[in-house]
Amino acid sequence: MNQPGKRWPAFVVLIAAAMLWLAAWVFIEMAGDTPKGEFAAWDAPTIQFFRSKPGALQGSPAVVTLAQGITFLGGTFWLAAVSVGIVIWLARQRRWRAFSVLAAAIPLAQVCSSLLKLHFARVRPDIVTPLAEVSSASFPSGHAFMSAMIYVSLGVLLARRMTSPWSQAAIVAAAFFLSFLIGLSRIYLGVHYPTDVLAGWAAGTIGAIICSALLVFLERGRPAAA
Repeated sequence: MNQPGKRWPAFVVLIAAAMLWLAAWVFIEMAGDTPKGEFAAWDAPTIQFFRSKPGALQGSPAVVTLAQGITFLGGTFWLAAVSVGIVIWLARQRRWRAFSVLAAAIPLAQVCSSLLKLHFARVRPDIVTPLAEVSSASFPSGHAFMSAMIYVSLGVLLARRMTSPWSQAAIVAAAFFLSFLIGLSRIYLGVHYPTDVLAGWAAGTIGAIICSALLVFLERGRPAAA
């Protein structure tokens, strides 16, 4: 965020720093709870809140279809396609610094997500009948992690092309909101505990803030709409 941001860069930095601290705190809390189960008292009831009782669907088939469609937007296939599209777009615009950051950051985030799953090796919830196929460990949610990382970073890239601070903020907020919906869909489908999703959002937010800071710093001399 460039030109209009001259009036509020300190505010943006403060918000980003606060979000980074909060995300780190949330991830540490969720990771520390995984072997102890301190949040189990609300983990299971939260899943059941989305699904009326174990084994029963909550809402109409249309709601289930909607949740499955939203979760698809955080899946490996779709996010890989989005990532390839981003780096091709950056290459065509000869934005080699941003290209290098994202070409390295996105695969690194995926590796981190996989390593965290292997480390914690948390079994998927069996509280309700799952409505999606899963094969990896549960903690943290890869959908929440990677959607926050990729969509927020993309949101920052797009926001830099806007001239209005409100438009910039709306784009980044929309990216966070999409990641939020994707995480909720994983809980609704019964394939993640809420703590998995919170940890995924937190880790993805950390990655997105670091990646976005690098993007803005390395492209600071470039016209915002270029």
